[in-house]
Amino acid sequence: MAYTIIPPDGRGDSVGITLLFFSAFSLLLAIVAIALRLWVRHIKSTPLALNDWLLFVGWVFSLGLTIIIVIFVTIGGLGQDQKNVSKESITLTLQVWLRGSNYTSIANESKLLPAAETLWAAANTAVKVSILLVYKDIFALRSFRRAADTAIVVVIMLGVGNTIQCLAICRPFSFQWDKTIEGGKCGNQNLGILLVAFLNLVTDLIIVIMPMPLVWNLKMPRHKRLALIGIFSLGIMYSPVITQFEKIFADSREEFA
Repeated sequence: MAYTIIPPDGRGDSVGITLLFFSAFSLLLAIVAIALRLWVRHIKSTPLALNDWLLFVGWVFSLGLTIIIVIFVTIGGLGQDQKNVSKESITLTLQVWLRGSNYTSIANESKLLPAAETLWAAANTAVKVSILLVYKDIFALRSFRRAADTAIVVVIMLGVGNTIQCLAICRPFSFQWDKTIEGGKCGNQNLGILLVAFLNLVTDLIIVIMPMPLVWNLKMPRHKRLALIGIFSLGIMYSPVITQFEKIFADSREEFA
């Protein structure tokens, strides 16, 4: 079978290439972060804690998500015009219902997309809970620890809700990629994806902002406090990237609506 190799004409589409680049880059950054954490644990001769294990679990889920994105871009044709993608590639990963000669971006009705969304939810939840547990280890203030516990519950509930939304939005489940099934129906998938992205952005901002007042009130020189705030703020750069990924998939679904 002739699967499409992207770019088929040597050019490629920036959407798919951008997704591939940021996915791989984020995974490499995570490897560096995990390696540094292990190094610190080794230097201090302290055993691995729950927040460490959750970080490892999140990385494994992220690896699975990255593999799916690679399949989307290199074989499935994510970001390419439909006319450039072989039928075998569409059958392998997308199973789209082609209508006439309407050429659109083809990241739609995918058998792999529910898996990607579920892996993303699991990775996102594990990493956020890991960060909040680290907060609890650093800051002993009772009110802050209660706020962190509340945030952990909210993050877990959002992760579970996102997974349920992904798996239950279409009935039967296979109607997500096979629109020829009689009697099949789906809820508003675009709204679901965008709502998840919005709630994810809100929780990201809350997690980033939570320690700021405590850090600012630390008894240390101002430049050190500013440096710590800068470190805690690095997560802000991650949120728009994830939100953009969700928007790309939502736009792709809409083009075949």
